Amino acid sequence: MFTPESQRGRVNADTLPKYVLFWLLSPKGRTAIQAVASSSSGLYTLSLSKIEGLPLPICDTSEQAEIVRRIELALSWINRLAEEAANARKLIDHLNPAILGKAFRGKLVPQDPSDESASVLLERIRAGDHVTDALPSSKEQSKAPRLRKRVPSRR
Repeated sequence: MFTPESQRGRVNADTLPKYVLFWLLSPKGRTAIQAVASSSSGLYTLSLSKIEGLPLPICDTSEQAEIVRRIELALSWINRLAEEAANARKLIDHLNPAILGKAFRGKLVPQDPSDESASVLLERIRAGDHVTDALPSSKEQSKAPRLRKRVPSRR
């Protein structure tokens, strides 16, 4: 067990392994590891003597168990949220094609019962009836502003 003076020593049976693991993975634990680790070419190495010298805050076993329980609960929430986010991403990937499909089938918005069907419209287009419907009348043509063609200047 760690002595209060040094807060360093061997972990004994009164210390929960998961508590030690979570502390070592915490920001303060990682900082402590990096402080004692040797680095050569960007790779950190730890000797057993350096690991034994790491400071470890110790509380009684019941407090350690409660800390571990809360961390595991938080991690389970994080995992659940990550799964839900992945499922939502899959749904979003299928959403655009589904919306386009509904739009082409005419099911995206309520249809006007007075609209003609697409097959009737296609027949009118093939027959050439659409040309006379789409052209403006002679009165509308005279009211329309006339556009002059621009002739490129020769310079």
